[in-house]
Amino acid sequence: MPSAPSPAEALAPGRHRTPTLATAAAMLVAIFVLSLTTDNPNEGLNALYVIPIVLVALEWGALGGVVTAAVALGLFGLWATIDDVEVGVLGYLTRAAAFFSIPLVVGTVAGRLRAALEWTRKSEDRLSAVVQYSSDALMSSDGAGRIVGWNP
Repeated sequence: MPSAPSPAEALAPGRHRTPTLATAAAMLVAIFVLSLTTDNPNEGLNALYVIPIVLVALEWGALGGVVTAAVALGLFGLWATIDDVEVGVLGYLTRAAAFFSIPLVVGTVAGRLRAALEWTRKSEDRLSAVVQYSSDALMSSDGAGRIVGWNP
């Protein structure tokens, strides 16, 4: 039976790239079509564009999220044009600020988390190798004094 992936493996870049991109694309289309059902910009449907932006930023990093944000902003502009909704410069600027700042933050944090998990995995591998191949007897115990590990 296959074991569950470690946190580092689960967050490894490329692990879920195709399904994530397909899901984000489907969400972008669904949000656009749903927004065409209303001509009221106060409905908040266009705020849902943040979800696929975050999904892509988590998997593809800040650059992927920014590209998705550009697509989302374009779809928002297309919606406003088709439904003849007056959004105004401030409306576009506030959406652009949200759409573009979120993937920068999320992508950067996700990249740092991946790097920290990879560093931790490598550190654990080095420690394991030292314990495994040490010619000295090594053991570890918990706070109650029970032996919880030793080298072969």
